[in-house]
Amino acid sequence: MKIDLKISILFFVFIFLSPGTGLSQKQSIRILYGGIAHESNTFIPYMTEKKDFNLTRDIEEKEITKGLNNYYKEKNVEFVFTLVARTGPYGVVTKEAYESFRDEILEGTRSAGKLDGIMLQMHGAMHVEGYEDAQLDFIKSLRAIVGNDINISASFDLHGNMSKEFVNELNILTAYRTAPHVDAGE
Repeated sequence: MKIDLKISILFFVFIFLSPGTGLSQKQSIRILYGGIAHESNTFIPYMTEKKDFNLTRDIEEKEITKGLNNYYKEKNVEFVFTLVARTGPYGVVTKEAYESFRDEILEGTRSAGKLDGIMLQMHGAMHVEGYEDAQLDFIKSLRAIVGNDINISASFDLHGNMSKEFVNELNILTAYRTAPHVDAGE
C-alpha cells in the first residue's frame, strides 16, 4: 500500500497547509499512524488469531515516508506511531484479536497528545466474529476519542467491502488502483 500511503499523506498535508486552515508552515502537524489490515475469507473454516498477525509498533519514519522525508521535514510533519497489525488473507478474525488491536490503537490515540489527523493502514475486507461491521466499530471508537474536527485518512485494497456508514466516518480514503498491485512500488 505504499503508493496509497504516499498519496494519502500528501493529500493530508495539502489539506492542513491550504489557505484558511489556520496552520502556518512553522507549526508541526502531528499525524497518528496505525491500523489493522486483514482480508477475511468467510469460507475458510479456520479463524485468524492474534498470533497470525505481524505486529509493528515502532515504525521507522523512513519506512512510511520513503522518498518523501525531505518534503515532510520541510512541512513540519511529525508522525506519532501506534500499532499496525497486518496479515495475509485468511479466515474471520477472532473477537479477542480484533479487540486487543483496536484497544491498543485507541490507547495510543488517547496518550498521543494533540493530534492534527489520523492515518490508518487497512485492507477494507476485515470480518470479525461477533461484529456486524468491525471496521465501523474501529472508526467510531476513534471518533469517540478525537471528535469530528480531526481528519481520519485510510488506505485500502481495491476490493475492500466497506459500508456506507464506515466510509462516512472517513475524511480521506484511497486504495490500490490495479490488480495485481503493480502500483504498490510507486
